Amino acid sequence: MKRALHRAALLAVVCACATPAAPPEAARERPPRIVITSKLDERKMPVDDLERVSMSQGRFVVWVLWIEEPHGPHFHECEFTDGAGRVEKAPGKMTEHRGSKRISAGYRFDPMSSPGTWTIRLYLDHRLRAERSLEVEP
Repeated sequence: MKRALHRAALLAVVCACATPAAPPEAARERPPRIVITSKLDERKMPVDDLERVSMSQGRFVVWVLWIEEPHGPHFHECEFTDGAGRVEKAPGKMTEHRGSKRISAGYRFDPMSSPGTWTIRLYLDHRLRAERSLEVEP
C-alpha cells in the first residue's frame, strides 16, 4: 500500500513538471498580409489598397505577403466568392524559399460575376489562413 502511494505521488510530480505541450501549429502561424489593389507596380508591389471596387474597372489583384512560412515548397490558393455565392479559385505553388514570400492572384470580372459583398479566402497547404471582404459595385 505504501509503495502504491509512493508511485502515485512520484507520478503526480513527474506529470506536474513535464513540459507543456507545444501550441498547435495554427497558434504559431502569423497571418499573411493581404492587399486588394487595382494593379501592381514594376516591382510587383500594390499601388493602392481597395475596400471597394467597381466591375467597370475590369479587374483587381490580391497581393499577399506570407510571413515567416516554413522552409520548402507550398501550395497556395486564393478563393473568390462573389455576391451571388459563385466560387472561383486561383491555385499556385510557391517554390523552395525561406522566410517571407510575396504572391499575387488577379481576378478579371466576367459576365457571370455578381456585385455585392465578396469574400476572398487564402489557403496555404489546403488550410484556411486568412479571409477578407471586398465590396463590388456594378
